[in-house]
Amino acid sequence: MADVEARSELDGGADPCAPAVPPPYALIVESMSEGVSLSTEDGIIVYTNAAEDRLFGYARGELIGRHVSVQNAYPEEENAARVAEVIEALRAHGRWEGEWHNRRKNGSSFHTASRITAVDIDGGRHWLCVQRDVTAERTAEARLRVAMEAGKLGSWWFDPERGVGGWSDYSARMLGLSSAGREVSYEEWRGIVYPADRAGAEAAFAAALAGESDGYDTEYRVVHATGAVRRLRAVGAVEHGADGRARYVVGTFRDITEERSAREALEDTATRLDLAVTAHGIGIFDWYVQTGKVLWTPQEESLFGLPPGSFGGSIDNWAERLLPEDAASMQARLELAMAERRERIDFAFRIRRPDGAVRWIEGSGHFLYAEDGTPLRMVGTNMDVTDRRQAEQHQRLLVNELNHRVKNTLAIVQGIAHQSFRGSGMPSEARDAFEGRLAALSAAHNLLTRESWEAASIGQVVADAAAPLAAGRISTAGPELRLSPKTAVALALAVHELCTNAAKYGALQVPEGRVDVDWSVDGDRLFFRWRERGGPPVEPPARRGFGTRMIERALAAEFGGTATIDFAPGGVICTLEAELSS
Repeated sequence: MADVEARSELDGGADPCAPAVPPPYALIVESMSEGVSLSTEDGIIVYTNAAEDRLFGYARGELIGRHVSVQNAYPEEENAARVAEVIEALRAHGRWEGEWHNRRKNGSSFHTASRITAVDIDGGRHWLCVQRDVTAERTAEARLRVAMEAGKLGSWWFDPERGVGGWSDYSARMLGLSSAGREVSYEEWRGIVYPADRAGAEAAFAAALAGESDGYDTEYRVVHATGAVRRLRAVGAVEHGADGRARYVVGTFRDITEERSAREALEDTATRLDLAVTAHGIGIFDWYVQTGKVLWTPQEESLFGLPPGSFGGSIDNWAERLLPEDAASMQARLELAMAERRERIDFAFRIRRPDGAVRWIEGSGHFLYAEDGTPLRMVGTNMDVTDRRQAEQHQRLLVNELNHRVKNTLAIVQGIAHQSFRGSGMPSEARDAFEGRLAALSAAHNLLTRESWEAASIGQVVADAAAPLAAGRISTAGPELRLSPKTAVALALAVHELCTNAAKYGALQVPEGRVDVDWSVDGDRLFFRWRERGGPPVEPPARRGFGTRMIERALAAEFGGTATIDFAPGGVICTLEAELSS
């Protein structure tokens, strides 16, 4: 009778024929925060504690007599399969443990961690279920999992005492393996580690378990299920017991294959760049304009004659090493460049090294600006060009000396010709033509000397060659184009011949006559034209003279194209067409 009274007090007037909770445990069960329920073997609920009723949103005793299926949130087919799985485990082992998807009275669903045990009460088999709401935990875990996967992190765990562990779905996908919540043996993990990395990975893990390192942090390669080799970074924390033995390990995986490849490629590029700048003696600087801080590479310090690491690190330290006049000029140029928001500046200045040597430095800098135009940084390179400048100066001296000697030689030739032709019976016209050609050759030579015999502007070649005979009567038009020394000389002689012919027989014979010279570039083709106008009617010559043959043959050959002279009635037209590269 006491049992029945105790039962009635706990279940709020439940069926008096239902099994009772023994009085010594009644208060304990009712005070539990976990939900407790008791059902018959065929699933009829015969007891619930207060926590169970609150968990499912029912009034006290409202679940008594109902089937446990009212608490399940699984679809019908899945529910039948899950229930069959639980019943099979209970009948085979007397116990089942796992998570369950539940439904409250109001229809909302939640998850519980449940433990069901088979018990015999009053001679009948019953199922005792104890469960705890883990919805908030699972939601937090799901959010953490999403965050970890967004960061490309997979999780793993390991139980040193049992020698087994496991990994998250993301970790399994990263490895190309199946997880399905299964446990993974140490040997299985060891088997996927790349053979050459296996010893190192195991040594790092053993050191972490033994407490010989601060946690577990290592990189190793793994063989993906597809056969591809991937590189992982594994980080873990080890929980040690009071006796110092490892109890549990939890950590993360991150696939760093692409990151490592990119880093190695960047390191290779940096190495090549370092080798290149070192081989060519190129120093690199980085000036933080707003703070005045300047960073130099060791090669930059070497350019200035400083030991590595001895540069002061400020723009003032740089400026004090320049010759005073160059420092003032450089400061003005830098300020102007930044005021005009230029992206690039090229410069040259002289420095005085600690040993007193004066060296020439050339370089370029690239400016970086804020959105409002404030200059932030200038990054650039420097080179010591002292030897090159000295060589160029020496070359200029040699070229000037050579030019002087060649001009003297041409003057001597001209003088000899003048003396030889005088009184020789040679027509003055022939003598004048010869001397004119020498003068044209000399003018071209002078132009190339001014350009250091590197290249000459096509417009200047025409102007200098035409100046003695047609100053102010020739118009030129065309893009800037520079000619090699040989082609410049050939064009100068050709223009001289055309001017001479125009002065004798063509447009320059009369005051109103004019000559238009123009050139254009179409792709890789050069088009050059000489056109006379305003002169007397032109008649084709009876024979081709020296000038005509020189233009049509020598000029065309020198330019690698074709040259033609058209003796049109309105004025001579000479055209040249050639490959621009020639």
